[in-house]
Amino acid sequence: MNSSSWKGLNGSALPRRLARCWLGKDFREVRWLCGAPIPEAGPVLLVVSGRANFLHVVAVAATLTRPVRWVLPAGECRNLWRRWLAARLGVILHGSDAAARAVALREAREALERGEAVALFAQPETARSEALSPSCLEAAKLVVEAESGRAGGPGVVLLPLHLLSSYGATPVPELLITAGPPFETRALLGGASPEASTRTLAGELEDRLTDNPYRLQERDVQFFLADLEKVLRADLEEEWAEKPNWKQKTEGFAISRFIVECVEQLNALDPPRLIGLRIELENYQEELRKWSRHQAEVEAAGPWLHSGPRRTAYWLAALLGFPIALYGFLNHVVPLALLARRSFTRRLADRDPGEVWLLRALVVLGCYIVQVALSQSLWGRAAAGYYALSLPLSGAVLWRYSRLVKTRIRLLYLARILPHGAASLRQLRKSLLQHLNQVRDEFAEESLSVRSPGSGV
Repeated sequence: MNSSSWKGLNGSALPRRLARCWLGKDFREVRWLCGAPIPEAGPVLLVVSGRANFLHVVAVAATLTRPVRWVLPAGECRNLWRRWLAARLGVILHGSDAAARAVALREAREALERGEAVALFAQPETARSEALSPSCLEAAKLVVEAESGRAGGPGVVLLPLHLLSSYGATPVPELLITAGPPFETRALLGGASPEASTRTLAGELEDRLTDNPYRLQERDVQFFLADLEKVLRADLEEEWAEKPNWKQKTEGFAISRFIVECVEQLNALDPPRLIGLRIELENYQEELRKWSRHQAEVEAAGPWLHSGPRRTAYWLAALLGFPIALYGFLNHVVPLALLARRSFTRRLADRDPGEVWLLRALVVLGCYIVQVALSQSLWGRAAAGYYALSLPLSGAVLWRYSRLVKTRIRLLYLARILPHGAASLRQLRKSLLQHLNQVRDEFAEESLSVRSPGSGV
C-alpha cells in the first residue's frame, strides 16, 4: 500500500471506528490524562514506553485524529483480522530478523521526511547498565537520519507516551494514556558527528521514558515487597510441610536481593507490569482474609460442628422447614418492606429508639388486619380465621428459620467449602508466583546480556 492510499484510509473515520469497536471488547474507555497535545502538522515521532503491543496501537490510533505510521513486529498481528486492521491503520509490520527491521525503519524514516507522524515502542535500559538502551538508540538514529534527509521546514518533534491498563483495578476497565513533554530534536543534534548526536538524543529520550508517571512510590514498593515476602514464606511452608520429616522452618527467611532489584527495575522500566503484579497480590490477600475469617468462625463454632448426627439434624431442619419459612416470608413481604433499613418507618423509628418495638408491632398488626380482611373478602370468614391463625405462627417459623440459616446452616456451609477455598487460594498464589518468576527470568536474561562482553553500544 502506497503512502497516498494509506492516508486516504487512515484519514477517514472508518479505521478509527473499527479500532474503537475492536477495542471495546477489552476496555470500556480509553482516556488521555494530562499531557502535551499531539502536533497536528509536521514530522512527529511518538515513542511509546513498553513492549510492542498491537492493542496499544489500536488504542492510540482510535483516539487520535491525525494519521500515524506504526512500526510493529509481525508477530503481534498473527490472524487475518489483525493484519487487515493494521493495514488500515498504517502499521508497518516487519519480521524478527535485523534486515526486516531495517526495511521497516527505512519506511518510517521516509514518512518522517515527508512530514508525517510515526510511532514505535522503546524501553529504557536497566539502571545498573551504563549502556544506552538499543531501542532508544534506534529511535534517535531514526530522527537523525530523517533530519538529514529533510530539505527544510519544521524539525522532528519527539513525544514520549506512557500507557497503563486499569484492567482488574477498576470496575470499568480503562486504558490510560499520558503524553510526556514534547521536545524539538534539532536543539540536541549539534554534535561533532551523527553518532554523537544520536547518543545525545538517545540519552535525552531515555531520561524522558524513565520518568514514567505510573511508577509506584518508594513506600508502595516496600509494602509490595513485604507482602510478597509473606506470600513466598507461605509457599515455602506449604512445600516443606509436604516433605516427610522436614524440620526446616521459615523463621528468618528474607526475600532475596535479586528479587528486590528485579522489582525496583520493573518499577522504573515497566510500571504497568508491576502494577499488574500488585493487583494480583492484593486480590490474593483479599481472598486469604475472607478464607481466614471463615476458618476462624468454623473453629469457634464448638463441638456440634464435628458431630455427624447433629450436622444431619440441622440439615434436615433446614430442608423440612423451608416450605413453611417460604410461606411465612410471602405473608410478611409487606411488613418486611415497611421495616427495611431505608424505609420511612425505619427512619421514623430511628429518631425515637424508645418506641422502636411499639412501631414494629403496630406495622405488623396493621398488615395482619389488612391481609385477613382481604382473605375474608376473597374466601370467606372461615378461611380468613384459619389464615389469621397461620400468620403469627408462620412469622415465628420464619424468624426461627432465619436464625438457623444465619448461625448453624451458614457454619455448616462454610465448613463444607473451606477445603475448596484453600485449593483456590493455592491456585491464586501459584499463579502470582509464576508471573513473578517470568519477570525474574526476564530480568536475569537482561542482566546477563548487560554483563556479557560486547553488549554495550
